[in-house]
Amino acid sequence: QGSNQTLPPPLSLVIIRDLVVAQEMELREENKPRFLIKPLSTRAGRGEDAVFSCKLWGNPRPEVVWEKDGRKLNEIFESTHFSVGYQDGGWFQLKIFKTRAPDGGVYTCKARNECGEALAGAVLLVDAGPGHEEEGNRNGYTNGPWKTHQGKQRSGRQIIWRKDGRLILSGRRYLLYEDREGYFTLKVLYCKQKDNGVYVCAASNTAGQTLSAVHLSVKGKLRSIFGASGFLCDNMFRI
Repeated sequence: QGSNQTLPPPLSLVIIRDLVVAQEMELREENKPRFLIKPLSTRAGRGEDAVFSCKLWGNPRPEVVWEKDGRKLNEIFESTHFSVGYQDGGWFQLKIFKTRAPDGGVYTCKARNECGEALAGAVLLVDAGPGHEEEGNRNGYTNGPWKTHQGKQRSGRQIIWRKDGRLILSGRRYLLYEDREGYFTLKVLYCKQKDNGVYVCAASNTAGQTLSAVHLSVKGKLRSIFGASGFLCDNMFRI
């Protein structure tokens, strides 16, 4: 009687299949969106226009969505308050008209095509102007003193880290410190997918404040020869 056992494919076919898969992955990696120039944090006086610009590569050309503090702009702004545009050469732009104190915050550019996605963030600081200081302080992203008393303070300086708007404190998975060179550092330990997001560092003293935003992307799992698995290594931000 004949055997119904399925024979494995020849080794040559396995090698060819693996090469095809590797080439497809490499092609997707080459064509997925990536930022050639990321949007930069900016300041604007109350009533002035604010502009974010970035340059992207991707094939096909990526679709771009702008968000503020994790929400789509059309959910929080009237259509006449902002515009988005594209120019030849891969330039994308977001313009906020006649900025108001609540417009201050973290703006995120999300680019996506069939090969993948990329994300970058930047901060808008709005100078509330005379007579509007309290309105600006409630917003928390104006060009003025930072009102919260949590964070690292020394010689009148204060450093605060936030992720997606939430305060970060030192603990089992976060280390916050100033190194010997004077850099203020946030180190994220044992990265997980939930650590993806925009991290904002707010630095303030008696003269005012400034903010910087950076995006952390956890790429995927790594496997060791012992069978254990985990995500890509620790990430560290220095300001």
